[in-house]
Amino acid sequence: FKGWVDIDAPDDPYDEKIWEELAKFLDGEHTFAGGRYGMARELTQRKLSFLEPLSLGEVCHMVQLAIQHRRLIVYHRKMLKPIQTVLCQLSPGEGAAGDAEGEDIKDMDDLCTVLFKMLGRHPQGIRLCRMKQMIKHELSRNLSEMAFQCTKLIELFNQEPLSTTFVLDTETDGKSIYVRMGRPDNFSDHVKHLLATANSTEGKQPPPST
Repeated sequence: FKGWVDIDAPDDPYDEKIWEELAKFLDGEHTFAGGRYGMARELTQRKLSFLEPLSLGEVCHMVQLAIQHRRLIVYHRKMLKPIQTVLCQLSPGEGAAGDAEGEDIKDMDDLCTVLFKMLGRHPQGIRLCRMKQMIKHELSRNLSEMAFQCTKLIELFNQEPLSTTFVLDTETDGKSIYVRMGRPDNFSDHVKHLLATANSTEGKQPPPST
């Protein structure tokens, strides 16, 4: 009915000017408790001029879009915070040896190569919930999904080239998600090159062509 807002709807009916103003407002040290509704209520109570035409439900919908689609805010330690604030908090001293060059995984090619190396060592697959710890322990690399503007690790595998290169399988218990390699003959030439690079640095020979 009129006036009701579906806060989980993926469509974004809000003016781009409002988003620009919200992004400007979030460019600072902000922390919001109480989830989506708590943040929406606080924004409304602040009487921000650019949000005045909107109802509390619409502001709550904007908060959800800002998390899911706009990547302006993320959950961090059970609080909602601007993503840039969280990334700044993560960068200093993250990881083991500060002088290890290229320790953080920052682009998709790098991530693909790291995953190929890990799956070369664990061909049965890697549990998604342990993937970050295993990468850090075995390769001394740090993976932060927020560096890729994602709020959850699983969202990375919806992006190219990961979505067409790796397969997510659920085990029979229905609880554990495993990351496994897809079929190499279906990979793009670029991804095949990344696989060859990963195999060479790991000392593995590519399978002989028949």
